[in-house]
Amino acid sequence: MKMKEGRAYTVDCADSEESGSSCPDDSSNMTTNSEGKCPLKRACASDDEDQRPLKVPRTSSPPSGRDSLAVETTNETTVISTSHSPLRFPDPEPVAGCSKDFVADVSCPNNLKETKDNGVRYETSSADGQPGTQDVEEDSNLPVELMNLSDDVMLIIMSNLKPTDLLNLSSCCQRLSQVASDWSLWTDVDFRPHRLLEGQLERFLPFFSDTTERIATRGFVASKPSPRWRTECLSTELLSSFASEGPELRSFTAEEHCIDANKVKISAFPSTLEYLSLKGCEIINLPTESSYFTSSYRHLPHLKVLVLSDCTWLPAHSIMALSKQPHLEELHLDGCFLIKDCIAYASLAFNLGFPKLKILDLRRTGVSDSELSCLNRSNRLTHLYLEYPSSFGAINPNDEPGGPRACHFPGIISDQGLRSLVVSDKPHVLYNNAQFGISSEEIHVMAPVRDRVSLCKLHTLVARNYSLVTDATLNELHFAQSLRHLDLKGTRITRRGAEVFRSSRPDVTLVTSYDDDFT
Repeated sequence: MKMKEGRAYTVDCADSEESGSSCPDDSSNMTTNSEGKCPLKRACASDDEDQRPLKVPRTSSPPSGRDSLAVETTNETTVISTSHSPLRFPDPEPVAGCSKDFVADVSCPNNLKETKDNGVRYETSSADGQPGTQDVEEDSNLPVELMNLSDDVMLIIMSNLKPTDLLNLSSCCQRLSQVASDWSLWTDVDFRPHRLLEGQLERFLPFFSDTTERIATRGFVASKPSPRWRTECLSTELLSSFASEGPELRSFTAEEHCIDANKVKISAFPSTLEYLSLKGCEIINLPTESSYFTSSYRHLPHLKVLVLSDCTWLPAHSIMALSKQPHLEELHLDGCFLIKDCIAYASLAFNLGFPKLKILDLRRTGVSDSELSCLNRSNRLTHLYLEYPSSFGAINPNDEPGGPRACHFPGIISDQGLRSLVVSDKPHVLYNNAQFGISSEEIHVMAPVRDRVSLCKLHTLVARNYSLVTDATLNELHFAQSLRHLDLKGTRITRRGAEVFRSSRPDVTLVTSYDDDFT
């Protein structure tokens, strides 16, 4: 039976006078009023005590009268329920020392008293046999307040808030400060919706812990040509604080920041990083005799992913410094248009470096057929992304597809470049001259087209907007057995060539400019 504050439930004991029985004198549990009613009052208990339903001993027969008791016996307990017409219950008189939530006035039929040892459960029901819904309706109308919620519910709500909102909540009260400081809210911290200065970022340092794994910030470079774009938000001291407060930091994203190379060197970034993004950053005062990433393999020995998208300051010779990263698996150089005419650096880098590189993004750069011919030295690449930069203008229509002059123009990729990337043209030994008593060197001949094999293990190849790429590329890519996704949108491949390739390589997803015509 649910006891409602401010009400006392009274049930007349119809057979108490006829049987001549009286309620036992138990001052600790029972009191008798002047009207012959025996109100039952629960023993005093604190609010956190076990609040079990009211228990009464089993009676031999239910009382008669307007209100009756129904007795239901089970294996362990006896359930007593009352059916009555709607009644108005008087407010109970306060009892000193008792909790106000556990006071009930009921008549006492046949030595009815409260006990904690017997197996009787007391229940009430209305005249129609349904439980009363007054209490439920009143509870549903109670206002929902933030401070009435549990900590677990608060954490679910706060997980959808920005770090700045969590900082504001933590200054409201002690409880909100404790919940807002929970480690689960500061595992992945993203400040990029706002541009924060160095002093503002320092206010979040107390929330970082050894569970903080990812931090992302954003600077003011996008506000060019306003002078504010040169605002420095990252300093050596702040990066050192990130490393000390978050010793397990694995990912750091610094987008659109202006970084002074004389003040913030590559060694200032946390050495625990596996992911580093400098997308859209401007680095000023670059060293003239070396790369900004010189010795980066010593300061960032665990680096696996490096994002340098839209870093227009990145020179071509930086490829040599990046190739020394022992664990680098993913390199994004899209938008770095200074990466051109770098055949010497690319040849050395892919011959001697990049031991674990699998994903290479060279979209909107100045690489041409010459640089692609160096990539076939590495048989570890699985994803390669190429796209002609629109800033270079249209390709000269006088250049024939696959012509010899194409490789001399930056940003120009033709059938010849993709052919050298995917298919091996290495001569095969046809005869061993020693078999014929000839002491000269072995005779080498070019392998037939049907016998050529793919050097690269490319799974995905994207080469968009190159007007010198034709159906001849599809004929060569037919031999790339590991290829599963091919994007040649914006090239000069024909509809017939695409259909033939799809029929011969149904395991490859081919994306062309004709796909929109079929949808």
